[in-house]
Amino acid sequence: MKPTPSTAEQARDLERQRIARDIHDDLGQSLLALKLELTVVRAGASGLVRQQVDGLIRHLDASILSLRAIIRDLRPGMLDGGLSAAVRHQLMEVTRVSGIDHALQADHAVDQHARQVDVTAMRIIQELLSNVARHAQASEVSVRMAVSTHGLEITVADNGTGASPGSMDGCYGLRGVRERAEETGGSLAVVQRPGVGTTVHVILGLGAR
Repeated sequence: MKPTPSTAEQARDLERQRIARDIHDDLGQSLLALKLELTVVRAGASGLVRQQVDGLIRHLDASILSLRAIIRDLRPGMLDGGLSAAVRHQLMEVTRVSGIDHALQADHAVDQHARQVDVTAMRIIQELLSNVARHAQASEVSVRMAVSTHGLEITVADNGTGASPGSMDGCYGLRGVRERAEETGGSLAVVQRPGVGTTVHVILGLGAR
């Protein structure tokens, strides 16, 4: 007997929940245990070794953040409360895991008009925030979302080191962001100012499905 669309979707949701639970209980707990061990090592280290351990902890924090984003993607209902609420939750997670302060500005029109691209927008923002946590050495990150005649405009800015112009050209994560944006008829622009920070501006076309 062929399953109906509703029962098939329920089965997929149950499988996603099982996978998310297994990832959390296995890999997630292993990463947290590794972070605790590195924290102990850091307490007894100094000089170059301590700097190297700090770098490992930053990368580990970013990996934990990415893993939790994957788990949320697997769980149904991530965007049930709207894009703004989902991004706010993601920013709170960034602060909790990495200690980076955050700010969010979102026009009221975002949740109303951006539903057709909200999954794409969320995945782009997750990738950009992961990049900040992993590479920027920032203490603050901000996200601004607005609907304009161009589409959904997303700006992610940090106050980190700001890599030299062109140094992010080969970044796989940003290539993926650019591809996602261009699939909607949108675009990606990156402004890097060494010693000041990095600003990434993404436009997602709202005419594409």
